[in-house]
Amino acid sequence: MRTKSLFALPMIAVFILSGISLAHAQTASVSYEFNQTLTVGSAGADVIALQQLLINKGFLTSVSTPTGYFGTGTQNALAKFQAANGISPASGYGGAKTRAFLNTINVSLSAGQSTSSAINQVSQNSVQFNSPPPVATTTPPPNTTLCNGSYYPNCSAGYNFVCPAIGGAYCRISQQQQAVNDQAAQEATLQQQQAQAQQEQVQAAAAQQQKTNQINALTSSYNTQYNALQQQIINIKSKYYTDLANIENSRTNLAEAQGEEQNLLNQDNSEISQIQLQEQQLYLNYETQVQAPQ
Repeated sequence: MRTKSLFALPMIAVFILSGISLAHAQTASVSYEFNQTLTVGSAGADVIALQQLLINKGFLTSVSTPTGYFGTGTQNALAKFQAANGISPASGYGGAKTRAFLNTINVSLSAGQSTSSAINQVSQNSVQFNSPPPVATTTPPPNTTLCNGSYYPNCSAGYNFVCPAIGGAYCRISQQQQAVNDQAAQEATLQQQQAQAQQEQVQAAAAQQQKTNQINALTSSYNTQYNALQQQIINIKSKYYTDLANIENSRTNLAEAQGEEQNLLNQDNSEISQIQLQEQQLYLNYETQVQAPQ
C-alpha cells in the first residue's frame, strides 16, 4: 500500500499541472491578485498565475504548464501580451501598470481547485535554478543525496539541496550566498560609479587645460598683432618728425612751410586713426574667440 501511495502522489501533481491548461479538463475562471514585480529571475505563485494566463491566451507556447520560474521565454511572451493590450513599454517587465491590468483578468484553473491551492501545489517545485540542477542517478555514487528514490549530486558551495515532497531535487542559493552576491554586486556598482566619476574628472581637467591652451594661443597671437600695429604708429610718428625737420630746414617761405607741415600732420593723423581702428577690431575678435564655447 505504501508503494502505491508514493506512486499516486506524482500522478496527482501531474493532473494538477496538466489540468490547468488541457482543453478536456474541467476549468473555472477565478480571480487572482498579482502583487509581485514580474521580471527575469522571479519565481513563485504570481509567476505561475502569469504563465497560466499567457498559456491560456496563446502567448506562451514554449511550455504547456507553468514552471513557476520567470525566464526569457516568459519575458518574451509577456512582451507580446503587453503589446497586444496596449501596455507601454512592451518590454516583458511586469511592473505596476502591467499588474494592474492583469488583476482585471480571470485565470482559468482546474475545477474544484482554489486559486491558492492550485498555485501553491505547482509552486512547490517552482524555484529559480541559480545553480545547474542535480541530475538523477540510478546508483548511489559518492557525494550524493537521496531524494524521492533517486540520488542527486550534492550542491556546490553556497547552495542548499532541496528535496520537495513531490518531484525532483534542486539546488537553491542560500541566503548567505545571496547576501554575498548582493554585496559583491553593490561593490562592483560602486567601483563602476567611482571609475566613472574619476573619468569625468580627468575629462573635465583635460577640457579645461585645452581651453587654457587655446586662450594662451589667442592671447599670444593678439599681442603679436597689436605690437605690430603699435610699431607702425611709432614708425609713422618718427617719419613725421623727420619730415617736419626737413621742412623746417628747407623752408624759404614761412606760409608755405606752415601749409606743408599741416598737410603732413593731417596725413599722419589719418594713417594713425586707421591703425587704431584695426587695433579695436583686433581686440573685438580676440574677445569673441576667448569667450566662444570650446
